[in-house]
Amino acid sequence: MSAESTKPTKKSLQRQKTMAQIIDGAITVFREKGFENANIVDITRASGVATGSLNNCFGNKERLGAYVTLA
Repeated sequence: MSAESTKPTKKSLQRQKTMAQIIDGAITVFREKGFENANIVDITRASGVATGSLNNCFGNKERLGAYVTLA
């Protein structure tokens, strides 16, 4: 396998950036509202991403919460 085949693609780098934005936004919203009171719209607004991006990257708020607790 060559080094070229392991090089991150533009799409994978964008996905990583989007995931980081969502995690940062979620941390802010969870601190302000608590996990139970936070909703996807609040999180994506704070993240500056489309609402569907959270579902595409994490599936749901609960899975995102698991990532946030590990961050």
